[in-house]
Amino acid sequence: MKRNKIIALSICVILTLVLIQLGVASASYPTPQDALKYAKINSSKFKQSLEIIDDEKFIYALFITENNKVGAASLDHTMFGWRLDYITGMFDFSSIPKNSGHTGWSKHGERLLYGVINDNRIDSILVNNNSAKILNLENDLKLWYTIEPNNGPYDLIGIDRNKNIIHKINM
Repeated sequence: MKRNKIIALSICVILTLVLIQLGVASASYPTPQDALKYAKINSSKFKQSLEIIDDEKFIYALFITENNKVGAASLDHTMFGWRLDYITGMFDFSSIPKNSGHTGWSKHGERLLYGVINDNRIDSILVNNNSAKILNLENDLKLWYTIEPNNGPYDLIGIDRNKNIIHKINM
């Protein structure tokens, strides 16, 4: 009788592990873009991938939803493919007032900092004296991002074409 219980318990454990793996496989996709494309993001659908960022520790994605919100996601690579880990920083970039600086910044996970530039005078962003990457969005808006190895504080500086400081935020 004891042997039958051990066999039954072993079968249950194996079936549970198989079901968990099937769940992971069903939520996995061949590319990071596909993992975003089919995700339900805060009751909205994915519209456009802006950038896939591989910093050798983590894979991040910056994206836009159908209702014009920009956000970031962490992606994991499993043995079945790519899956969405978690999402942060949903900014409605179409409602940010013009020329209010580089508002709407967020920290995603341990290292990714990003935000919206809505002042067309700003040509570049420095984060702790390091240049952030800039992506053009619609309606003269831009998205900046950088990988920062520390946990702050952060000096975010918006600079114009002539190297003048337009906006400065200390976090």
